[in-house]
Amino acid sequence: MNTMYNVLIVRLGEYMVRKQSPITRLMVKRLVESIDKRLKREGIKAEIRAYTGRIIVEPRGNDLVRTRNILAMIFGISSISPAVETENELFTIVERITSILRIFKPGSISVRVSGEPLGISKRELLWIITDRLKKELNIRYDLVKPDISVGIDLRGDKAYIYTEEYRGPGGLPYGVEGCLITLVSGGIDSAVAAWYTMKRGVRIIPLYIDYGEYWPPEAHERFNDMIRRLYIHVPWDTLTVLRVRGVEEILLKADIPDRLRCLFCKANMYRIAGYAVEDYGCKGISTGESIGQVASQTLQNLDVITRLSKHPIYRPLAFVDKLEIIETGRMLGFGGLAKRIDSCMLKPLHPETSASSKDYEILRKALEETEELARTIYRENLEVTRLH
Repeated sequence: MNTMYNVLIVRLGEYMVRKQSPITRLMVKRLVESIDKRLKREGIKAEIRAYTGRIIVEPRGNDLVRTRNILAMIFGISSISPAVETENELFTIVERITSILRIFKPGSISVRVSGEPLGISKRELLWIITDRLKKELNIRYDLVKPDISVGIDLRGDKAYIYTEEYRGPGGLPYGVEGCLITLVSGGIDSAVAAWYTMKRGVRIIPLYIDYGEYWPPEAHERFNDMIRRLYIHVPWDTLTVLRVRGVEEILLKADIPDRLRCLFCKANMYRIAGYAVEDYGCKGISTGESIGQVASQTLQNLDVITRLSKHPIYRPLAFVDKLEIIETGRMLGFGGLAKRIDSCMLKPLHPETSASSKDYEILRKALEETEELARTIYRENLEVTRLH
């Protein structure tokens, strides 16, 4: 990155397309908070200035590249550009662009302007710039395939000149939509689902249902690894993580046919997550389930167990193919979670794939009969960890 750049232009996500309103102003405020918290967490000092449709971040010291990389992971940011901040004045703008292009020495350029110049129209500004560059540097104007695209972003009395644009994750600022209890297993599906949940402005509270010796030891280790990887994408300075041990006792005592054990297990997870929903004031539950991926996730089975939940269930990956999930997970840094491990030891030999209305009643009754036990296990065995 060229050392002449001294600030970063942050372009806001889809919510800024809407007309300015109290809601969009709140979202911008939350995004500024996310940027501030995330940079402080990394020990970066920066000045943050919000304009209509833009946020300018000016890091102290030589942290421009590192700051850009961090901003590229913050939800609500569509793109970032390293830029030169100067005065919104014709002569100064032209001089700065000329200085930049003397370094890059392109044969052709394109120029685009956003915002309003002071005392001149955009069209006049473009004509003056291109004429000056043609005369002084012998650079031609090419809108089709230029060597370099120069951007001029005008905000009040300041102008920001840039030549590069880096993508952000987009979406909504973290936390603006409230919270969801996010069921996680430590696998790549639940990690990617949690990321997509956060992208839509939801604060997540991961919940791990620990089945003790009936889960492979690698599953518990992978859960801890997943939380560390997931925390990198959380723009706030804390992440609350829940873990409930001893849940296998509920499955062992439930009076159900073996073929329904996986469905009861999943319905029981929803129930325990529901306790957390009520304790933490969340809007519902999110999971990494994908239609048809395993026996408990056929559409018929999902219909049955969803109706057993007292709280809304959101499934970001419901219609996403497994290979797509793995590919996305690798791009996000979750690739190590895709490794296959042994399956749950409570899994029946022939799990039900198409639960009926009669099965629904069996499961509902089993949940009622184990309700007191489930609440006791949740109350006594809940572990709360806060990452800082």
